[in-house]
Order: sequence, then structure tokens, then C-alpha cells
Amino acid sequence: MGDIADGLIDGSFDAVTGEYIGEACGYPRSIYGDPYIGMRGKHSSINGVKNFLRKFQLESKNYHQHCVDFIMENHIEREGQSNSWKVVADIIQDNWKRFVAYTNNCYNRKP
Repeated sequence: MGDIADGLIDGSFDAVTGEYIGEACGYPRSIYGDPYIGMRGKHSSINGVKNFLRKFQLESKNYHQHCVDFIMENHIEREGQSNSWKVVADIIQDNWKRFVAYTNNCYNRKP
């Protein structure tokens, strides 16, 4: 590999801008925070759940409550019992098949 590529991989160069930022730390880094946040989407699990619920023509203000109801009815443990969108959406992603079946059942749709 070239020197620049090695520098990006070992953290000598900023993974976003390519600028030299100091001695190598052993992993890609950026002065702007997590260099991979833009690639995987900051809230991709939240957006995925919302996109799915749009198909049922729910009002967007009801999305979160529907998700919390699913978690409560299925007795799924949450960290600190948080109802934040991030925690709720991550739980939905981990239990996706059950959530789809629950949502289809709530709105009388066939899977």
C-alpha cells in the first residue's frame, strides 16, 4: 500500500479530510469525530422503522407510541427502561420479525 493509505489506516492522517493529524494511533480517526458515521447513517435504525410504519399510513406522531407498545406487550428488556427513539429503534431492529408480525396484526394486514 502507499504511504497515504497506510497513514489513513493507522490514524496518522484524518480519515475524512486526509490531513496529517499526528502520530499513528493504530486505527482510522478524524478530528471531526467518528469517520464512519456518514457511511452507516447516524440514525439508520430509526429511519428504517419510520419508513416501515409509513406504509401503514400511521400519523408520524403515533410511530413512537406504536413501537413502545410493541416492546411493552412483548416484555422486552430495555437498558434503563429508556423510551428514547434510539433505544426503541435498536430494540425493534433486534426483534424485526416479531415487530412486523405485531404491526401487521394491529392493522389487519397479511404478512
